[in-house]
Amino acid sequence: MLDARDDWETPQALFDALDAIYDFDVDLAATRATAKCPMYLGPDKEERRFQDSFAVDWRQWRTGWLNPPYGRECFDCPDRVWRTPKHVKAGLAERTCTQMGHRGYDISDWARKAFNSAGFAACRIVMLTFARTDTKWWHEHAIKTGGHFIKGRVKFLIDGSERWHAPAPSAVIVFDGLPPKPYTTLEIP
Repeated sequence: MLDARDDWETPQALFDALDAIYDFDVDLAATRATAKCPMYLGPDKEERRFQDSFAVDWRQWRTGWLNPPYGRECFDCPDRVWRTPKHVKAGLAERTCTQMGHRGYDISDWARKAFNSAGFAACRIVMLTFARTDTKWWHEHAIKTGGHFIKGRVKFLIDGSERWHAPAPSAVIVFDGLPPKPYTTLEIP
């Protein structure tokens, strides 16, 4: 059973294996509790300029780690929940975030930002996500770079303990602005 939350923390062993290869400077989508690097961008960051990852130029770091929220996230609602027509119908919201003109990001937005930030080898962004090879964003961004397909299912952490196996296969996409390389298989440590 899946957790309705989308702040699934990367297992430390997986992060450590990738950090040994890529040497990360910053965690681009985290909270204080889930950050894998001392420098992170996230809603609970004390410095306001680092709270909205999309408002920050990622090219200021050499290599960024990105395990983005897997659902749509609202940057204008205090609880960050993206309100949909289902929320309105259930009486949980008066209007949707779209109707209110709120800013919200989903996985395609994160992939686009990573792809554009790494353009012309400006920096390297390493993104953990589902291997959704049937999606438009995969063909617009992930296929134009390289990375690793993860063998087996990642067991994510919730509140610091292993809780959920990923409901789909995962991939690590390496956006580096260089010509595409073949995807390789990565064993989960």
